[in-house]
Amino acid sequence: DGLTQLTKNKMQQLDQQYNPDRIFIELNGMEDDNELYKQGFIKQWQIAQTLTFFDASKFKMYVTNMKQFVFNHVINAEVCILNRCDNEDLLFFRNNLKGINQRVQVIFEDSTGNITKQVEQQLFDTSKDLIVEDNDYGLWYMDALDNPLKYDNKKVTLKLKYVTTVKEYENVCIMGRKAMVCCANDLQDIAITCVNVDPNNVDDDKYYYIEGTIHVMDDEQGYKTCVMYAENIKEADSPKEELVFFN
Repeated sequence: DGLTQLTKNKMQQLDQQYNPDRIFIELNGMEDDNELYKQGFIKQWQIAQTLTFFDASKFKMYVTNMKQFVFNHVINAEVCILNRCDNEDLLFFRNNLKGINQRVQVIFEDSTGNITKQVEQQLFDTSKDLIVEDNDYGLWYMDALDNPLKYDNKKVTLKLKYVTTVKEYENVCIMGRKAMVCCANDLQDIAITCVNVDPNNVDDDKYYYIEGTIHVMDDEQGYKTCVMYAENIKEADSPKEELVFFN
């Protein structure tokens, strides 16, 4: 019965019987990690860490055919470990996982259990002004999320759509695109803060080329984040594929 057996009374019984120092809960792949939080486990037992494991040789199949289950296991995870990473597309794994949970740490293991080298590909050349192509926006966004200092004080052009206004500041908008990180009914904004963009001059239904300089700042949680200081804005055609992909 899985998690349905782990009631508040059962948890209290286990505490009294074993007085455990720590407890490991292992779920099978068809269960929903979110149930741990819905049932108030944090109040009863303090959750120290959530780990998620995937067989890398089957990960593309999971993403293609079982995306809801992948989402459920990743959205609350602090660490995702992918094993059997032999000749696999590590960049595809990392970008899809980061698309679901931006803060998750991704670790790759080969078939012998050794941690393999991290994704080291230089996706975008920042030695010159960078124009991010429509199909590359998801890759660029994840690279900027993981390596913000790489883009500090760099000239970048992005094709973006208005998301919302940052009301606390004058002429500051959130601009971005939509990504399907779970299912067709769960679209999320993959967006960046844009300074020097007047919300009264952008249409909700149109895309714009935003050309400007990236500056790295600390967000409210203390993480480094990229902010676009726009220098030129012009209307653009919609991308052929409006949803963002991470490969």
